[in-house]
Amino acid sequence: MRSTSRKVARVSKRILINKIKSTRSSLVKLIKSEVSASEIKIENSILTISGVAKFLHLADLSVKPLTMSLVNPKTKEALLTEEVTIDTLFNKILPGSRSAFTVAFDLSRLSDLQDHDVKFNVILNFNGTVQRSHRLYVPVKAVEDDFINSYICIGDTLFAPYRTSFGNLSINALSRENIEIAKNLPNKVEQYDLTNGRLHLKGWVDTKFLAFFNQQFDLSVGIKRRGSHNIFFLPMDIVGEKWSVEADLTELDLTKGIWDYYICLKDQETIYQYRMKIFEKTIFNEKREFFYPTDKESLKGVHYRTKQKGLSINIKPILITSDALDIHLDDDTIHFHAKFKEKRMRLAEDDVLTSMSLFLRQRDSDEGMSIPLMYEQSEKQFTAVCSFKYADLLHEPTPVKKIWDAYIEVTMNNESRRFRLKTNQSDFTKTSRKTYPVDDSLYAMYFYLTIYKRLSITYSLVPLKRNVTSFRFDNLDLILKGSAYIEGLHQAAENETRIAVRNRVTEEEIIFPVSRVISKLQSIRNFQRKEDHANSMFEARISLIELQQLIVSSKDILDFYVEIKNEKIIRREKIGLKEYNYFKDDVLASTDLQSKYEQINISYCLTITPRGNLKVETFKMDKSYSQYLKQSVDQEEIWLIGERPDTAQDTGYHFFKYCRLTYPDQKVYYAIEEGSHDLKNIEYLGNVLISGSPEHFDIASKATVLIGSHDFDYFLPFKGIQSANYKDTVKVFLQHGVLGRKMVEYNKKYYKQPFDIFCVSSTDEKTMVMEQLGYDAKDLRVTGLSRFDELLKDHNPKREILLIPTWREWLNTTDALLQSEYLSRYTSFLKNPELIRILKENNLVLNFYPHYRMQQFFDEFGTTFDETIRFIRLGEKNVQDLLKENKLMITDYSSVSFDFTYLSKPVIYYHFDRDSFFKGGIMRPFEETFLGDIANSEDELIHFIRESIEANFKENEEVKSKKDLIFDRVDQLNCQRIYQEITKERNAKRSE
Repeated sequence: MRSTSRKVARVSKRILINKIKSTRSSLVKLIKSEVSASEIKIENSILTISGVAKFLHLADLSVKPLTMSLVNPKTKEALLTEEVTIDTLFNKILPGSRSAFTVAFDLSRLSDLQDHDVKFNVILNFNGTVQRSHRLYVPVKAVEDDFINSYICIGDTLFAPYRTSFGNLSINALSRENIEIAKNLPNKVEQYDLTNGRLHLKGWVDTKFLAFFNQQFDLSVGIKRRGSHNIFFLPMDIVGEKWSVEADLTELDLTKGIWDYYICLKDQETIYQYRMKIFEKTIFNEKREFFYPTDKESLKGVHYRTKQKGLSINIKPILITSDALDIHLDDDTIHFHAKFKEKRMRLAEDDVLTSMSLFLRQRDSDEGMSIPLMYEQSEKQFTAVCSFKYADLLHEPTPVKKIWDAYIEVTMNNESRRFRLKTNQSDFTKTSRKTYPVDDSLYAMYFYLTIYKRLSITYSLVPLKRNVTSFRFDNLDLILKGSAYIEGLHQAAENETRIAVRNRVTEEEIIFPVSRVISKLQSIRNFQRKEDHANSMFEARISLIELQQLIVSSKDILDFYVEIKNEKIIRREKIGLKEYNYFKDDVLASTDLQSKYEQINISYCLTITPRGNLKVETFKMDKSYSQYLKQSVDQEEIWLIGERPDTAQDTGYHFFKYCRLTYPDQKVYYAIEEGSHDLKNIEYLGNVLISGSPEHFDIASKATVLIGSHDFDYFLPFKGIQSANYKDTVKVFLQHGVLGRKMVEYNKKYYKQPFDIFCVSSTDEKTMVMEQLGYDAKDLRVTGLSRFDELLKDHNPKREILLIPTWREWLNTTDALLQSEYLSRYTSFLKNPELIRILKENNLVLNFYPHYRMQQFFDEFGTTFDETIRFIRLGEKNVQDLLKENKLMITDYSSVSFDFTYLSKPVIYYHFDRDSFFKGGIMRPFEETFLGDIANSEDELIHFIRESIEANFKENEEVKSKKDLIFDRVDQLNCQRIYQEITKERNAKRSE
């Protein structure tokens, strides 16, 4: 529930940010309008700059002339300063008049330049009544080939002007030994042709520029995906200064996005990339686009010239929009009727259309159904119709959700194109609905629109609409008010609605009845809508005393479910808020209750999940500490480390071990649950705190530094934000894996007290976290993960293969898992006769280690596999030992694969449900984050395993070339770097 004060604060903050952005934008526009270059040229050794300026107080120029300088931005030293010649456009000097200016620099005066390989900024200085300095702005229209390709060599220095990314003029000063900082390579495209996806380019490159450097280069053309490191190299034929390249673009794996063209120079160690320039738009022929198929859909590529006059290509799916779409169900038959404008079919004059069909592709598979369309063309419009039965897609109703995406597939000139179907209509959702009772649940199948207005079919549980409208603690109760009903199910009075509260770990639960709340106004509105949801409003009174039966440890999480049942249907879903502001470290409401044991207090904190679902976090504590929690405590220099409540084998453990062995006198502690299997890993190190103990509470309240592999709530004995000292601590996020795959919930905006130090493993990961999670550069430290240090020690792999899949958030019950593709895929693979044969023939063992959240579900299957398959239970083996002991890893999307890549060992990825897993987005391009072979089917997976065995488990060369995207360093100094960063942060806090 949003508070008014918070809403006002957010609005005020947004207004302030917009004002700052507006002011900054206005200032940039002002400076650009005041000083801009119109012509830049170099003749002999003279750099001449002409332009237009608009200055205030020009009358002062007669006393204090205008000057322009070449300034080294590192030293702030002006190496050359010249007086600017002013010629007013109106032959008079008046405030605000526009004036033409010219300035000339003799670059030969820099022939004895000692500091090579630098850049110079061009600064215009005005020392009149108002003293100002301006960077010289270069409009895009002034960037012609004679500017971009201009340079001069003076002695052992090459000077080349260039336009910065902010549009300002700078000058490169390059030595013969280093081309690395060169901003431009003089080049241009002179001829362009694209026919049926086959590209022909011819152009010019300045070989004299290259001859200046004491290096030998191999030249090629690179096509690089923007925002990615994925690049395809095309061989270049070069004769003198003329080059040409030819390639079939349909044979390259050009995924969706913008791809930029580069001239690439390769020496013995490095590849240098310079944007390929195209100065004349008229070079493009009429056909700048091409089409090519993928397993999923057809893609279109369109070449274009960027604002900076670079050559690029935009790859995107082909869409077709239906302006009139009718879909309805009649006697188990779906009738489909669509109209398309002729231009949306992208037919050329000589294209011959021979067939059209509706293609329904099942997500996460290559399976689909093609339904022929009867079509006719008239008045530049196509009309297409067909009929089919849902039973043709869904052979048997099961309790497993499925989605099919709709495409229009056409054949023209013996070439097939598949258009994703788009429409702005949505009235067919109800007209196409068919329901299926499955066991005690109700499923429905119907057409719907995705968030991007694409047409799809879903087979899923009928939605249980629910919302909590108010909540409060009232003495010994938690009172919830809200609504709940099953869409499409008659909400009769005899339907029973209940609230279930379940312990997340033990799965023990208590059911609470609800009372109906019906208002006259609501009844009238429901009657007017002809819907019977008058019984959907409820009030629930949750007894906190009864909830004590569910509290079994020092910290527990209780989830809330709403359940509706009648004679045939039972539906249960988590319940929460429709409108909310999510903070991971915030509390919606809280209260304390004395337990039946007199000296123990239980703190109840009502919080929400990222999706707005309600949960109560409970904390058991000694009665004397509940008051102590609210008081400010003099903080000692104490570091508290933790992971998940019951583990000590990840980044937290490794950093704790480093601190205890390297700095034994420092007060560094580790918190873990009593009875954990991992206690044995750390007991010998000392300073181990049992969660919820008086010592744990004492240390946590005094700590100056909190260090976690996950959120701190996992190892603090209280809700951090409720502690008076929490905001003053240094908060360090070690991470528990390299980021880049599934979107994570560590956005800075999700914390009232965000991390002070966020550890990452590479500069690329740092940039990604800044862009996608909202952290500032100062928050991020490129340290590497603490657990990497131990990976390189005692690394002697056995003849074993590790299968370590990650979990699926939607498989949260035993029934869901038993009916899932996930279970059927992995059990099928583990019982595959060919796999068993390969393992036995090569004297190999496959270790199966499911994600900890899936362990309980797979445990019962552990004894049914062949003797070559070993089921590893949680706590039985340390994960890092498994990484060291195995020669090959098979996973789906787990970030633990990065650890294997750190060890230079091969990884195979099994991607049978990629669309579903990444429906919320992916942080990096697939080709950058999945370094290894990717199998989409069981047969492919077996094939890649066989290949890896034949290659003696050697790391792929392509993987080697991409490892620098994931790791800046591969060494054993990760913990040391983390320790140094924390120490620096603590010293900075002390000096504040």
